[in-house]
Amino acid sequence: MTHKPVRWLILGVIVLLPVAWWMLRGEPASGVFVGFGGGPPGGSFFPAAGAVSTFVGQQLPDLNVSVEGTGGSGENVRLVNNGDTDMGVAYGGDLHAGYFGTDEFTDDPQTNLRAVGLLFWGYDHLVTLQGGDIHSVADLEGKRLDLGGAGSGSALTGERYFRHLGLLDTMRLSYLGGTAASTALKDGQVDAYHWVSGVPNGAVLDTMATHDVVLLDMATPAIESGLLEAYPYYRLGEIPADGYDDLDAPVPTIMMGTYWIVNKDLPDDIVHDMVAEAYSQDGATFMRQAFEPLRDMTPDQALQGLTVPLHPGAQRYWEEVGVDIPESLRAR
Repeated sequence: MTHKPVRWLILGVIVLLPVAWWMLRGEPASGVFVGFGGGPPGGSFFPAAGAVSTFVGQQLPDLNVSVEGTGGSGENVRLVNNGDTDMGVAYGGDLHAGYFGTDEFTDDPQTNLRAVGLLFWGYDHLVTLQGGDIHSVADLEGKRLDLGGAGSGSALTGERYFRHLGLLDTMRLSYLGGTAASTALKDGQVDAYHWVSGVPNGAVLDTMATHDVVLLDMATPAIESGLLEAYPYYRLGEIPADGYDDLDAPVPTIMMGTYWIVNKDLPDDIVHDMVAEAYSQDGATFMRQAFEPLRDMTPDQALQGLTVPLHPGAQRYWEEVGVDIPESLRAR
């Protein structure tokens, strides 16, 4: 059996070394400084933000982009809205809930958020070990489940999903996320963990490196319970069989877009120039090589699943390359 963690580590070093150099060098730098909220260790957000910021920094030398570790999607929504960081990565569900003031953002709309475009599709992973008594989502009743890091899009998605199925209050929950969740499963501290990410994902690869795992079907319960009607930013998907070496067949699940978001007050020219570089042909090549899930960064997918308005700088670029922009997404 072969595994991908070594390749994943090498790619992570390639992506993050330039970012670390920008952040840690002692000499003062000139130009514009932009903060980019990433995510927790073992997730997809930090390497995605690292790949984008590294390439854009190479192409726009007067722009200094620093990637910041964060708790994930929900925290990024608040950080970007409040101007504590200029841009970040967020799942479509948290972006929608934040902007429109629903779910965990009820009575607290985050209306300073604006969208740039799709970075990658996030697939819901529900991971347990082979040989146990968990064979379906229903078998999690009464079990120990790690939902994802507190405040992360994984945790918020898990809460929506299991609450809708009537299982949330029946389980013993923890909020570790990423490689910490993988370690907890391998050490027998939890029975399963939930994680939303691109494919492949570092935490899942970490578990598979030493244990035989089962990825549970999350799509069938979603269909049967009407979850997709209740939360229209989720859609059906499959974790592809070639996404992980241990899979013999695709795993039905739910998925949602993972988006590049910015504060509405970030200057138009900065956003336009960053987007133009990141989504260029050269940018697309770099993104795929640096972090595989970013293969989804294509103009034809850029606005799929979005429910909040674009930043004017991003809209200008999408118009330049001929992307049709629905009225509901036009900058305001």
